[in-house]
Amino acid sequence: MRKKPLLMLTTVASLAASALVNAGDNYNYSHITVGAGFGNSEIDELTIDETSWFVQGAYEFDALPLILEAGYAYSSVNDDELVNVDDLDGHIFFVGSKFVISPTERLDILPGIAVGITESTVILGSAEVKTEIISYTASMDVRFHLERGLWLTTGYAYQDYDEKLFDESNVFNIGAEYVVNDDWALGLDYQTTSDDNVTRLFAKVFY
Repeated sequence: MRKKPLLMLTTVASLAASALVNAGDNYNYSHITVGAGFGNSEIDELTIDETSWFVQGAYEFDALPLILEAGYAYSSVNDDELVNVDDLDGHIFFVGSKFVISPTERLDILPGIAVGITESTVILGSAEVKTEIISYTASMDVRFHLERGLWLTTGYAYQDYDEKLFDESNVFNIGAEYVVNDDWALGLDYQTTSDDNVTRLFAKVFY
């Protein structure tokens, strides 16, 4: 009577072992990414344009299905759309890690965690107000190799903050990436929350 559950357990263990052994073989996760983002944000019930640029580095271990990441981003808003504010910008730093699971040769699943610091500066005439907020992120990304160098991507991230001035965020993204060759790739994605919508263009250099 116990053969069937035992067979199922053995099968699941075999599939899991295969996914971990083959993890990371589908794609080179060691890369440097640079890009720019364009979108809008809601601040005090106003919808304003926002631009950003970012750089990110990732390293994938050879013996482990583990990726270490770190990055920096700068964002600013259109000053003309702000009332009584001369300038508003932000600097974001983050470090994190992701675990690579490859159930098939075309599919990668990447659960991850990250910690970030956002430094914001608001200039009101001669006065300057600076804030620093620490964020904690749990994420789940999915990558599917469609054909040749084309990958489709999607994911979800939950962000919480140590300062309760902000509510937690639910970030959804969808995009595509084309791997030109073993050296570089191009891509775009769209990220959305309840307050922000950003389209990002980026280039990756593999190493």
